[in-house]
Amino acid sequence: MPSHKNEKELRKHLRIIILVVVGIIAFLVSILTNIIGMKQAINQESDTSGMVGFSVRNSGTASREKKETKVDSNGKIAEEDILTNAVPLVKLNNNGWDRVKAAFSGFQVDENGNTVFSDGYTLYCNGKYVNYVVFSSDYKGEVVGHLKVGTDLKTVERTLGTPTFQSKDYLGYKTREEYVFFYEDEISVYPNGNISNKKLEELFESYLNKTYEKERTYFVVDIRENYEDFTIELDSKTNVITLTSVTRQVIAKLDSLGNIEVEFYNGYKIANDSTKEYINQKLYVTNEEDLVEIAENERVSGK
Repeated sequence: MPSHKNEKELRKHLRIIILVVVGIIAFLVSILTNIIGMKQAINQESDTSGMVGFSVRNSGTASREKKETKVDSNGKIAEEDILTNAVPLVKLNNNGWDRVKAAFSGFQVDENGNTVFSDGYTLYCNGKYVNYVVFSSDYKGEVVGHLKVGTDLKTVERTLGTPTFQSKDYLGYKTREEYVFFYEDEISVYPNGNISNKKLEELFESYLNKTYEKERTYFVVDIRENYEDFTIELDSKTNVITLTSVTRQVIAKLDSLGNIEVEFYNGYKIANDSTKEYINQKLYVTNEEDLVEIAENERVSGK
């Protein structure tokens, strides 16, 4: 009969063996899960099951036309998996669309503060922040989806599928990282970053509830200093200040009486439950249009 000491040693060895076996099983399960996940990611196709009629704004006109737009389960415009090819876009995506952090060189700055490159693209900037990029026919490389400026629009649609946005002049696609608009002679690209809106919504809420203790001017400064993607515009006739972030898809208007009107567009990512409640109470406005598409139409019509 084994001694008490031998029994303890035996139990100790059994525990070690069991731990080793469990560890091996966990390791194998982890590998199997990763393999399955990779296969699903590789084989995943865009979900086109949720198709609804959507109002689309035509370039250069106030009229509307109905088209089928792919949306996700939350009613938001669906995002496509389209490869980004152009080095300038890769640099911007990797640096939050901050021109300085992206370390561009070899450019000229025009009278409007935009960054112009001789090889055929321009960064349209709001200070350091890049609102959008336009590639002209002088840019000879691939931009997105292995497509170049000047690629026939029928070829674009055959390559990338049904566009998210469409007018007589362009085909537009919402990708995981960008909004891309193809024309006959140029391609324009806007950021579609995963930006947190939690603190921004808290700031809006404080102004709405009159708990923001400083004047309107300071509120505007707070927005601009903390969120470089916002542009500021003052209407001298109405004395209304408009704060716009096309990237976040939100517009806020401040009147001279301390009131705020906030409008969230289709691509906005709501962060706080209180914001949802204010929307339900009609204290905030929602708009099913996409602010990026509106901005692009205004860009083209303003040429």
